[in-house]
Amino acid sequence: MERRRTKFGCPWTLATVALAVIATSLFLSTCESHMAGLFIATREGLVAGEFWRLATGPFVHGTVEHLFRDTVALLVLGFFAERRLGSLFLPIVGAGIVLPTVAVFIVPPGLDSYFGLSGLVHALLVAVILFELRQARGRWRLGLAAIGVIYVANLTFEMAMGKLLFPHAFGAGFHLAPVAPLAGALIGTAVIARVGFRQRASHSMMTGDPSTSKPA
Repeated sequence: MERRRTKFGCPWTLATVALAVIATSLFLSTCESHMAGLFIATREGLVAGEFWRLATGPFVHGTVEHLFRDTVALLVLGFFAERRLGSLFLPIVGAGIVLPTVAVFIVPPGLDSYFGLSGLVHALLVAVILFELRQARGRWRLGLAAIGVIYVANLTFEMAMGKLLFPHAFGAGFHLAPVAPLAGALIGTAVIARVGFRQRASHSMMTGDPSTSKPA
């Protein structure tokens, strides 16, 4: 009798959360030593060529509350997104970690340091909403649209006011970086928009749409 192999649901999500917990634990336990400075993404470090900070910075959190908020959101979204988005999930994760970190340093006014997974959380949230909107019907579609409107309103508030609608502690000397959530939202939008464009192009080729046909 052949034994059926079961596939675990969201290994990449759990791995990302585990790295965040480990990095934050190391940061908080060594915050008085030089080692603490090796994790956070800093302008000074990047200028010096320490580009690993683009990947390590987002995993660090300034407080346990900050870590809890990001990882709970990531677990909920990741558990759903990793199953639904399939091969799109890892590109979103990679871009959602690195690109928001880049954005906070190059978009005025620019920051001297950055940490947290808010960019990735927003990338996954927007990707999930848009992905499901493409397939949902009826009340579920209206519900998703309402969630999208609330999300845009919240993001607009954060960008305009420079603070969270539901504040929490980032840690001493650290403040909200509204550019990171915006960058994450743009990443999620871009990935799903690209998928939609490719699907329409493929459908047009299969149905013989002359607008997408190549000349002989």
